[in-house]
Amino acid sequence: MLALSVESHRTGCAVVVATGELDLAGARRVLDRMDRLVSEGRDRIVLDMSGVAFCGAQAMSALVRTRARAQRAGGWLRLAAVPPHVRRVFERTDLDRLFPRYPDVASAATGRAVARAEEKPGQRMGEQGVVGGRVVGGGAVGGGAMGGGAVGGGAVGGAGGRVSRGSRGRARPGADEGPVTAGW
Repeated sequence: MLALSVESHRTGCAVVVATGELDLAGARRVLDRMDRLVSEGRDRIVLDMSGVAFCGAQAMSALVRTRARAQRAGGWLRLAAVPPHVRRVFERTDLDRLFPRYPDVASAATGRAVARAEEKPGQRMGEQGVVGGRVVGGGAVGGGAMGGGAVGGGAVGGAGGRVSRGSRGRARPGADEGPVTAGW
């Protein structure tokens, strides 16, 4: 289950706080909520992901679509406090290029991303085994591009499990149900 709340930051941007699982149903709720914000003219959005336990492929795709819509309106979507298990999949699918790393809401609201050189050793998964945004050599997540509404065809969650991947980078039905994590 996903809980969402919207707050206003002192900089004027909207802060959407997500707590729980960004599964298929959660992805739809986040997309609807953020689309509504953009329609209302609140096109500068920070998504606080500090309470996200699971993020499926549909949610990642929804974030990419919301980012594009906000940019078309002259705004932006920034992700704050992305948990390490979600950040790793963003890195493996090259979505970290679209969504820079913001350690907290205040940094995201003011646009102060953490440069990769500032990250501590072990904070970012290395590029070894990644080619063009695709894990090679039997990796669990692949694609690196949106295919069939899923980004990279993978899903990620907290402790335990695996990433399911269908053909051509599309997530199999049920691939983002239950706790899963990248199996590397």
